[in-house]
Amino acid sequence: MLRISPGGEPERLKSFDHVPGRSEWRAGGPPLGVRSLTATAAGAVILAAVHVGGIPRSADRGETWTPTIPIMFDVHEVCSHPALPNIVAAAAAVGLCVSRDAGRNWNVLSEGLQLTNSLAAAALADEVLFSIQDGPFAKRSQLWRWRISGRRVEQVRDGLPQWLHGKIDTAHIAAGAGQAAILDGGGNLWLSRAGSSAWQRLSTGLPYAFALLIL
Repeated sequence: MLRISPGGEPERLKSFDHVPGRSEWRAGGPPLGVRSLTATAAGAVILAAVHVGGIPRSADRGETWTPTIPIMFDVHEVCSHPALPNIVAAAAAVGLCVSRDAGRNWNVLSEGLQLTNSLAAAALADEVLFSIQDGPFAKRSQLWRWRISGRRVEQVRDGLPQWLHGKIDTAHIAAGAGQAAILDGGGNLWLSRAGSSAWQRLSTGLPYAFALLIL
């Protein structure tokens, strides 16, 4: 883990090398590493999704780190709400994990899911979008959502097919400015200009991308 201060050089955070329980981290498929990184809306908390190592949490700009979620939940992506500093969500093999206290404690939302393997998550103003697929080498996937005011999850259709091609990988759901976009494993790019409603396919056959972003 590196930190760059304004006008400074990259600095290795040795504290991250000594997160309690780090000896239990293990590689699961891809090499062991930080798969995603986020900061809460107020910038007070940093959360790192380690594959496979849970979600270490820092409330002092990386000076110290605390483990939060069970390692075996197999977290793939962690994301914070753009305006609510206490709302954080994580896509994991057990389903969608959500926190209402900036990542200190987590609950798993999986009721209604026939499959639980989630690789990607992104937050809109009033909901969190996350992917579900039929395994790490998925042939098909779906987009689901959790409405922040509720306790259940539901599949997103609204123009999307029942199943998308391949997997919706980490960083392949983007949200911002009231819009959302997804890129599936078949290279299909989908966009909603109304939160998570009225999806349209913009392109197909796109090459694999490392990340999707809405500016």
